[in-house]
Amino acid sequence: MGLFWNRAGIEAEIYGARERPECYSLSLSCNGVAVLQELGLDHAVFDESSAVIEWQMENGKGKHLGDGVLAGAGLKSVFIKRVPLGKIIEDEVERQGIKIARGKKLKEIEVTKQGGVVATFQDGTSASGDLLIGSDGVHSRTRQMIDPAFPGAVFTGLNNSGGYTSGVKVASQPETIHFIFCKRAFFGYHVSPTG
Repeated sequence: MGLFWNRAGIEAEIYGARERPECYSLSLSCNGVAVLQELGLDHAVFDESSAVIEWQMENGKGKHLGDGVLAGAGLKSVFIKRVPLGKIIEDEVERQGIKIARGKKLKEIEVTKQGGVVATFQDGTSASGDLLIGSDGVHSRTRQMIDPAFPGAVFTGLNNSGGYTSGVKVASQPETIHFIFCKRAFFGYHVSPTG
């Protein structure tokens, strides 16, 4: 978001709670890739990711249940690890001179008499500005302060895990994600170009 603010001529600063990024992976749909294309970062992302253009679904007995397209407007979706994606974006943020501060866990927010905002962090430091945007996830501290009546996230009973492996031979069409649905769970996999 800081990159778009900067493009509009608005000075932005980014404060992140984590000292370093964590290594989870995600799928980025083609509309997300379009945002990266707008920022000129799509080529770097494709160099670090695995393209996906369609999905196929079957049941546990191998019966085909359906398929579809995960691409549009000439763009593919991608699977990418969060760390390289974050690094690509962070490198561009730093290249454009936008300030990034890490290890800044939000403690409180104060609205000033002039209509600005002061964010105070758990380490005792603070930052002030005209606008605060909290992009701090499902357990958002920002949301708790702005809307104390919000009951918080509720566990839906769905667990998810994932990982990467090599040396496993799996038949797969290129750039396709497969889902196998069983009685109490489903399994998804995607074979990267490197196998």
